[in-house]
Amino acid sequence: MAYQKVDQRFRVHTQDVDTEELPVPSLDLEWDMEKELEESGFDGFEIDNSSQHRLANSAGNNDLDFEFMQPSASPRGRFARLEEESDYIVHPRQGSKNQQGSLPIIVKLFIAGFIIFICGFLIGYYGRKSNSKQTLPNNITPMPPTSSIAVSDDGTILQSIVQAIEGYSIRSFFRNLTLFAAESDRGSSAAHVMEQWTASGLTETRLVNYTVLLSLPDANQNKIILTNSSQCFHPSGQQCSTLPSAPHGKKEKNDLLYFYAAYSAKGSLEAEIIDVQYGTIDDLLQLQSSTDVTKKIALIKLGKAPLLYKLSLLLEAGFGGALVYIDPCDSPPREKLGEKTFWISLNPGGDPSTPGYPSIGGIFREHQTNITSLLVQPIAASLAKELLSSTEKANGNECFQLTNSSAVHRCLNGYFQSSGLHNILVDNPYREGRKFAFNPSPYVFLKVSKTIRLEVATVSEYRTIQNVIGYVKGSINPDKYVIVGSHHGNSEELWTSSTSIITEVIRTVMTQIQKKRWRPNRTILFCSWGGSIFGNIGSYEWAEEMKHILQSNAVAYINLFKPVMGNGTLNTVVSPSLRQLATDVMNKRFSLNCTRQENCSGRKVNSVQVEGNSDFFINHLGVPTVQFAYQETKPSMGPGFLSEAVLLNDATMVETFDPNFNLHETIAKLTAEMILHIANEPVLPFSVLDVALEVQEKLKDDNIASEQMLALATALRETAQLFQSDEMRPANDPEERDPAHLRMLNDVLQNLEKNFLIQHAPPGYYRNILYHLNESSSQFSVMKEAVNHCNLQKTNQTLTKIISMVQNSIRSAQVYLKTGLDVFENIQNTKITN
Repeated sequence: MAYQKVDQRFRVHTQDVDTEELPVPSLDLEWDMEKELEESGFDGFEIDNSSQHRLANSAGNNDLDFEFMQPSASPRGRFARLEEESDYIVHPRQGSKNQQGSLPIIVKLFIAGFIIFICGFLIGYYGRKSNSKQTLPNNITPMPPTSSIAVSDDGTILQSIVQAIEGYSIRSFFRNLTLFAAESDRGSSAAHVMEQWTASGLTETRLVNYTVLLSLPDANQNKIILTNSSQCFHPSGQQCSTLPSAPHGKKEKNDLLYFYAAYSAKGSLEAEIIDVQYGTIDDLLQLQSSTDVTKKIALIKLGKAPLLYKLSLLLEAGFGGALVYIDPCDSPPREKLGEKTFWISLNPGGDPSTPGYPSIGGIFREHQTNITSLLVQPIAASLAKELLSSTEKANGNECFQLTNSSAVHRCLNGYFQSSGLHNILVDNPYREGRKFAFNPSPYVFLKVSKTIRLEVATVSEYRTIQNVIGYVKGSINPDKYVIVGSHHGNSEELWTSSTSIITEVIRTVMTQIQKKRWRPNRTILFCSWGGSIFGNIGSYEWAEEMKHILQSNAVAYINLFKPVMGNGTLNTVVSPSLRQLATDVMNKRFSLNCTRQENCSGRKVNSVQVEGNSDFFINHLGVPTVQFAYQETKPSMGPGFLSEAVLLNDATMVETFDPNFNLHETIAKLTAEMILHIANEPVLPFSVLDVALEVQEKLKDDNIASEQMLALATALRETAQLFQSDEMRPANDPEERDPAHLRMLNDVLQNLEKNFLIQHAPPGYYRNILYHLNESSSQFSVMKEAVNHCNLQKTNQTLTKIISMVQNSIRSAQVYLKTGLDVFENIQNTKITN
């Protein structure tokens, strides 16, 4: 079998509807065999300029090259595979017998040597002349040649990169980006981010554009009208006749417009309000037993479960609309989320008009303006209180769900007293109805009988979003990518913290590259995504376009999303494969001695669902991920998933939490260490044993796990232990390390988590079953949900299906590792035989 070099070009088609043309630097990374054999480094790469792409019906549509994203042909080199084949034979050319004896041997040798000398001289002369004439685009400087530094010196370089990260430098980037975001007329935030990265030394950058369908707030605020009294309220709680005025006579936009749900259904609905608390299955079961909810409007709290999941339950139950609010009791003390303007996106991910495929030129589009048929409207907590406590007390009673927490009682006591409510009728499943004065009871349901008219409107428009993509090419495995992602946006979004951190990491990495002529083993891709608040659109569209490359080449994804949202707990969300590395990095940074299973004081390491652009990489590619973030300490009764509320940008809040940017510096250093370990270590620092232990942990207290499933989990652990001891440990010894073996080993480590992607999951749940819903339970979230859903559906069909999918995932992972062991054993036996 013969091998030849294949030129693969992956094109990014971009479109621009509403913006002016922007120059888009394009990477044209040509693999030149002659240059590659002469020298290694970045000299063999050219960066060309290409114009920004327009719509498919515009003239002059240019493509962006992603040619650098090509897998190398072999761990031993691009052309070495030819010699590895058993049927590869070199046939030397032979002259005729008459010619062989016509000249003395010494003359022939002299002539041959002279010809070789002349050819070498001409090749060298014209090659140097040609290289001297090569030019690079403006502001692009050639990278230094490949380092001759020994591998043992890499550790010193990595520490130099991490130690060079400084809080005051991050603060400088943060203030620059915040000032730019505040002045929305200054141009594209993506272009500004690219300028910052280029100024920090990352010259291989580009803008990638996609034209996508966005759901924007209507110029006229949505309304909630009480039908009996004709009182009209905006979602903020203000009466419709009250218009917000700008302070000190300044002209400013109306932030209250951003009380809306992107991709909600549009229209109006007049119906009774039904308080469903958090809208969980338990809440709906309590209601359905005594209340007809068909075409009613649910008043639902944010939290406890993904909003998309809870809305799907409301739709399944027959509701026609939903008013979403944040209970003040659930909000961290200093944030007071209940009264803040917020909006939510109902988009599970990507451009809704191109589900499952990228929004490139000429593609078919589904003009799907709404994701759900429900009318969904976020409201302030003050309006929720008004709806629960206004004039129609005679027809019904108000309702909240209480726990035994005295803090909750005090919080709700203020709400009841401010509403003039002192005696509340309790509908308790364990006690008979009676007068109630904040006595701790498991459930308190107060029935609301109130009719409103809900009017919801949004504006659907095609707009261009931009991603910023930059990279540092790897020296040994350039086709393997460690991806680092943050996001950017407009003045309404809180994005400058994550972007300032990734820019500081870029600055320190590029400084070492320029000074030490060093490059990482694997390619590092730096990405800043657009359209994140609308459903991670930028990351989805790019990853959908590059999916076939990323499936085999993406090694890990490091997520930077809202890295400093408080100064309390350092929360680390990490794949089981990377948990040991993350723990080691934190122990080193804080001089601690926490084990893999422990959570040190003030620091949490877990695998829970998080908001951010890691979604596609976790749930569609099965790529190991990690994210560090400081958060405000949550109340003990906090329900989680409050981060689904998108708040307006408040840069002063970040500087209040972290005035000296020490927390930003810590996040940057932890992130940089993770990037550099994954990008530079010969053996990927992944733990297959931790994955197996995570599976067993999830099944430990699960009553529905069958004996067969438990046996499969045990087999997975045994195989993982054998794999880690027999294959990974020897590979970490440089004297025993074989390049081909190393490449195959890393492929197994990189792809293990892909076995845990199930085909279907409930809305809002991760398809990667290694992640659980929240910190309160370590069980497989999809199995736990299926058990609860049985009570709602009165059938176990969903449960049976989910159990089969989980069981098949465990079996697949065990077979995958066992196959890897068998392959390595066969190779070893072949070597011994030869």
